[in-house]
Amino acid sequence: MLDIPEIVHFNPYDLELVIQCVRDDPTDPPSVVAAVIDTWERDATVLTAEQLWRLTRFADPSAVYDVPLTDDAVARDERLAAHLRLWSAVHEQAPRTSAALELISRTETELAICAAGLTGP
Repeated sequence: MLDIPEIVHFNPYDLELVIQCVRDDPTDPPSVVAAVIDTWERDATVLTAEQLWRLTRFADPSAVYDVPLTDDAVARDERLAAHLRLWSAVHEQAPRTSAALELISRTETELAICAAGLTGP
């Protein structure tokens, strides 16, 4: 968990739609994403920028609902629009958290690729 005190202000309805997207996804969410949903449902407290980043990173309404990611689709589909608004809020209001988590994510991916190359097929 990062120790960067950034607060993100967002519309709770947008968060509910993003959470519903995660629920509708046939892929089980990572434990950190499931924990974010549990925290919100249990307390409805303020979520950290990191928690919101992880949630928006996993949620993919375009794939889950088979809706193309176009300007027209975002204008017509409130689920896509809600995800975009929440993702944008996190990146605009918590730039340090977003940058740190993007770097961590890229590093983990690169390490996994290197480890796969070392172990062979």
